[in-house]
Amino acid sequence: MDAAVTETARQMLAEGRRVFRYETFGDEAYWGETLKLHRAIAGATLGGVGPGVSPKTALSVGLKVDVDAVPPAVATALKAGRVDLNDPASTLVLLKANAVVGVTGHFDAQGTLTSLGVRVCHSTVDDSLAPGIGHRQDGWANRELNVGAIVDVGRRLGDDLVLECLCREPGTERTR
Repeated sequence: MDAAVTETARQMLAEGRRVFRYETFGDEAYWGETLKLHRAIAGATLGGVGPGVSPKTALSVGLKVDVDAVPPAVATALKAGRVDLNDPASTLVLLKANAVVGVTGHFDAQGTLTSLGVRVCHSTVDDSLAPGIGHRQDGWANRELNVGAIVDVGRRLGDDLVLECLCREPGTERTR
């Protein structure tokens, strides 16, 4: 096959994979600006609200971690059991590395989580390191995903904003 055709096909495949894995198509407006889920994930100690979301909690609601995206030092510490999976700061480390499958964290210059893009249902992992942590499998359904539990994390904002946004009629505005 012509080398130029092969190279073009390789580039197109790489671009398609990038779009499939990371493109949020602007849904940060919903998950970040409307639901403010990023604030509940970070927790009050790290610039958000409430206790924050630890990797253990994220894994328990079905989110997955792509072991190939985890920074090498973190992967080594994770394998040695030296990462605190109960600390929301560990979740932010994973988000900064784009290691949480289907979740794109957006951070400001100070490292504060400012918004989220979410598309969690169309990839999973092979659990090769631990349950919920492994090599990404694009196109495989995430059958352990508990969207209700994920959205419930946002209720930590205190005013049931998430529940209200999900239950109101489409096209209506929030009144309070």
